[in-house]
Amino acid sequence: MAFLDILEPPRPDAGPVIRQIETAFDGLRRSFLLRQSLEMDIFERMGGGKSAELISAELGTDVVMTRLFCDALVSYGLLVRSNGDYANSPWADAYLVRSSPYCFRQSLERSLAEIDGWHDLGSILRNGPRIIERSQFFNDLWIRSIAAMALCGSVQKVTAEVSEAIDLSSVRKMLDIGGGHGLYSIAFSARNPNMDVYVLDLPDMAPVAKEYISLYGADKVQVMAGDFTKDDIGSGYDLIFSSFNPSGSEAGMISVLKDALVPGGWLVVRQFTDKARNDPLANLGWNLVSLDGDRRPRRRFSGPNTISIDEYNSALVESGFKPVRRWAVDEMSDITVMQNQGD
Repeated sequence: MAFLDILEPPRPDAGPVIRQIETAFDGLRRSFLLRQSLEMDIFERMGGGKSAELISAELGTDVVMTRLFCDALVSYGLLVRSNGDYANSPWADAYLVRSSPYCFRQSLERSLAEIDGWHDLGSILRNGPRIIERSQFFNDLWIRSIAAMALCGSVQKVTAEVSEAIDLSSVRKMLDIGGGHGLYSIAFSARNPNMDVYVLDLPDMAPVAKEYISLYGADKVQVMAGDFTKDDIGSGYDLIFSSFNPSGSEAGMISVLKDALVPGGWLVVRQFTDKARNDPLANLGWNLVSLDGDRRPRRRFSGPNTISIDEYNSALVESGFKPVRRWAVDEMSDITVMQNQGD
């Protein structure tokens, strides 16, 4: 009988996979901690600071567990502790308190709801994805959650970088196609108040855009309700901006965009990278639900006619656009600027 050698380490090295598993479990713990914090309205309750005893009394929770709970939130960076009392961290005050203009609770709540689907993974593997109506996915909560995250840096960064790539002062008429919440239009308008800016998206999105336009006093921004895949999108634009929607990832839309731009007009497209669209774990999560019973496998952030950035940009050049600049906005998306060369 051959005995195992206790001194011989196993192969392959277990370290990397153990670290991945521990990271995954730590993320799970943190998601439960965050969920419970939101459900108990911890960040709304803190005020100028409270003791664990007072928090426990208000919530009707065990005081020892409450102190441990708050200490965990301190380690997460969501609370701070001083002289035995707990208070919101600056981060929590800015992004998790409802009265803050940058609160993105809705986005977190939507993400947590999506995570719930993973609890049914075994059933979904056996029986297929849960079928929901498209309106249950693309709804008011969806667009508001996107808006909340966009406000927390993306709107400011993207419009600043675009204004460095092109001369916004020369733009008199701009279209934000598929602009949804309208925040990018509002920010572009703030960078050039002389522009007439139009936000085009489906009728259900219009009330949200109008709400933000009113909030920021952006009286040069107008909302156009319509479906850009079917309806007239207008013409005579000096700039068309497309961010994360089919107008900037489906080749069939290129002629529509070209016809709507003046010769020399700018097309600015923000798209998800292939890496973002082809993450296997994310794609599994993307397919836990089926929209309107469509059982075709879907890539994250993609429709049936989505093509890669390189393919789309090549199609733009073939149709008469001149490449101006392309850059990575973040680890998930690139921006491409093209100029319409006319016929």
